[in-house]
Amino acid sequence: MNRLELAGESVRAALEALAVAAPSWLAGQVDVAEFAHRYGPRVDGWRMPASQTKRDRLAQVFGQDALALCRAAWSPGTPPWIREIESVQILRQILVQTYYLSTDARGREVIKKRAADDEGVPPGHRRLASPTTRTHAGRPRARACSGWATRSISPRPATLPPKPKPKPKPVSGRHRI
Repeated sequence: MNRLELAGESVRAALEALAVAAPSWLAGQVDVAEFAHRYGPRVDGWRMPASQTKRDRLAQVFGQDALALCRAAWSPGTPPWIREIESVQILRQILVQTYYLSTDARGREVIKKRAADDEGVPPGHRRLASPTTRTHAGRPRARACSGWATRSISPRPATLPPKPKPKPKPVSGRHRI
């Protein structure tokens, strides 16, 4: 998944989680019909625009939407549990790793996509690579790295439950009357 797809999918994942957890709050923050049209289908490379100019504009839209959602989630009047939704936290991290805020010539705040060479992108082992789980890109020196490495955070039980005892098999040929 490239950074443009990741940005779009992270907004989509956060919107889906918020639509389930807090539909009335979400309806008060965004134009639900517009966002449903934009983020309804999965964001993937097959549907991306062919021209670089259109991809840059799409990246700008994804960044503006992510920033609007994060600002709404972290505003003082928002219930704190909304910020604790995992997809919302991941959206915030992907927003920070993919975009930065700048001021244009008119003094307006604008969001821009980070260029790997100029504004810096986190190294692979620190960069989130999935919009739904805390998956990091592979280590840079791995020989056969596919780009994905997950870390399990669920605890394992200290002991395994006992195995069930086998049931005795009935003896064939003998019938009790």
